[in-house]
Amino acid sequence: MPALVIPLERLPLGATGKLDRRALPVPEWTAPTAGTGGRPPRTGAEQTLAAIWCERSACPKSARTTTTSRSAATPSSASRVVAAARRAGLALTPRHLFTHQTLAELAAVAEPLTDTTGAAAEQGPVSGDAPLTPVQHWLLDTLTGDPAHFSQTVSFELAAEPDEALLRAVLSAVLEHHDALRMRFVRLGDGRWRQYGAPPGDHDVHLEVHDRTAPEEVADALGAGFDLAGGPLLRAALCRAGDGGRRPVLLLAAHHLVVDAVSWRLVLEDLDAAYDALRDGGRPALAPKSTSFRTWARRLAEHTEAGGFDGELTYWRGLDDAAAALPV
Repeated sequence: MPALVIPLERLPLGATGKLDRRALPVPEWTAPTAGTGGRPPRTGAEQTLAAIWCERSACPKSARTTTTSRSAATPSSASRVVAAARRAGLALTPRHLFTHQTLAELAAVAEPLTDTTGAAAEQGPVSGDAPLTPVQHWLLDTLTGDPAHFSQTVSFELAAEPDEALLRAVLSAVLEHHDALRMRFVRLGDGRWRQYGAPPGDHDVHLEVHDRTAPEEVADALGAGFDLAGGPLLRAALCRAGDGGRRPVLLLAAHHLVVDAVSWRLVLEDLDAAYDALRDGGRPALAPKSTSFRTWARRLAEHTEAGGFDGELTYWRGLDDAAAALPV
């Protein structure tokens, strides 16, 4: 749902017939009109969410003073708002942003951050054995080829040259905070896989620094051939700014067993927050941890073994017959 709609007689087009974005009018934000029923945020939760929403949605500053600002979101923006709320100590889910359409309603359902059982989540590093989740079974047991090469790589052009020592410290802090990034996968003699979380350590920090190598060349090698048993499963490379006005580029590669499209955003926000804090002489204060991956995997396995999904078996087994009747 757009935050603002600007009617135009026609869209400005360039010489090739494509939209000329630079010719679009600049949005003019206005304060909420009288009689809309808005009121200033009263509780701490309302104030926190109003500030987060404006920061994440580029809304006008006047919206900080009313709890009627609509909280409509896309799945992508919802994840960012939820992550920011968690860092502020408020427990929300993306579903809340779609079912509670104003900041006042959101604040009413936001609770102090705890895990899903109501008990405080483990805040220290979590290590030890964890059962494979269904998607991990699929990746390791059914995919053809070497599972070590199933990775994701992202790259970022930086505004300024980062401090290498700070960057290493930030990577260490994020690896300690996100237990799943320290997972290891060992293939046993009977063909089964063992998954366990390694304790945090400096050996997990993999940071390469390149002075004259093109980022594209670095990316190919960075995301290839992970050592699933020995780690690390997250790698970073800094390509320093070279001649010709090129900006520095930070590359991150991780095995798909420990990261996906949603978790990337959380990891990147923590990297950014930790770097700013360390650069300013503080400590990398990251968001409080929620339920650990190991706890989630164990609960999922226990739920399955207790017959929690047995009621769905008939439906899934019937899909084989239904699929055969689909037109080609």
